[in-house]
Amino acid sequence: MKKVGLVIALALALVGCKNGFEGEYSAQTGANNELLSNIAQYAPQDNIVIGEDYIDIEGKRTQFDKIFERSSGGKRYLVFERNNQEVDVWKIVDDKTLIQEKGLLNITYHKVK
Repeated sequence: MKKVGLVIALALALVGCKNGFEGEYSAQTGANNELLSNIAQYAPQDNIVIGEDYIDIEGKRTQFDKIFERSSGGKRYLVFERNNQEVDVWKIVDDKTLIQEKGLLNITYHKVK
């Protein structure tokens, strides 16, 4: 009986797991190159909302099977997964800052809510 109770408790705990980064973020586009950085400042600065298993950008929702944190080589990453494949991986700078690398440009997200 105790084992059944333990299994149920663990299952409920897993169902309630969140990614820890839910909330609203402001976006800022930048680049390592000065010329691109000057151009990037004119890019749209949309706010995004990260949910337990989705991202909302200006009312458009992208659903994922799961969003979770992974550590590798002493760095932290936020992983977006669909159909058992990684769709995107963002660097975690700290608990309120994320970086999405897009080739020559980077988008930095700062948590506002």
